[in-house]
Amino acid sequence: MQRGMAGCLLGATLGLCAMAAGTFGTAMAQGEPVPPPPYVMKNMDATLVSVTWDAEVIDALLPDGLAPVEGYTGGINLYSVPKGYGLAPYSAAYFYVNVENHLSSSGIPGRYVLGGVFGPAAAADAMNTHYGWRMREGLAVQLQEDGVLTAIAQREGEPLFTVKLTNIALDCPDFSGSIKYVSPAEEDGFILLEVPFSSQLCSADVIGEVEITASEDDPLSRFKVDKVISGVHLRDASFAYNKPEQR
Repeated sequence: MQRGMAGCLLGATLGLCAMAAGTFGTAMAQGEPVPPPPYVMKNMDATLVSVTWDAEVIDALLPDGLAPVEGYTGGINLYSVPKGYGLAPYSAAYFYVNVENHLSSSGIPGRYVLGGVFGPAAAADAMNTHYGWRMREGLAVQLQEDGVLTAIAQREGEPLFTVKLTNIALDCPDFSGSIKYVSPAEEDGFILLEVPFSSQLCSADVIGEVEITASEDDPLSRFKVDKVISGVHLRDASFAYNKPEQR
């Protein structure tokens, strides 16, 4: 069963999902200030899509000292976290590109976050302050109806991008490892965040293309997906954001 403050129970109607999303946003706005890291998250529900990006856009945006992996692969993550210490509960949605020379301890390519949203605002501020992610306030909402999982990134009530999964597996093996995120520091060097995780990985099929519907003046509108590679649904995931390391 899917869980998540910004998501919906399997089989729930769109009306109930919208109600859940509204409640989530209100609760977060009234939350306590976010302490400094480390942070622990549990029971995450996530919609993850692997893509290749338009090379011209990525080359123009990558900071000096970072190079994309061959093929300009990356992805789109949308998720909600109902429980944990520090950041949670919150939701997030963002684009990333895989980069060279920053493999995680489990061999996954390093990631540079291109842009996205965290909500509530305190969660976005924490990611920007401690990890250099440049997030804006927003929400990720996951809706399940008639066998289709629709994941939507929203900001100020407007959709930024949408992905859809179907044929989501019911038998989901355990999946664990670590992912390393890389961001430029304010002065020299980079901020490194290695994220250990444990989850259940559910195979799925992506329906159609990624819909990037951000307005022309929104920074996410510049991104172009060359190809959708695959999609998965993570459920009941736990992970941690440790104190940042600077090199």
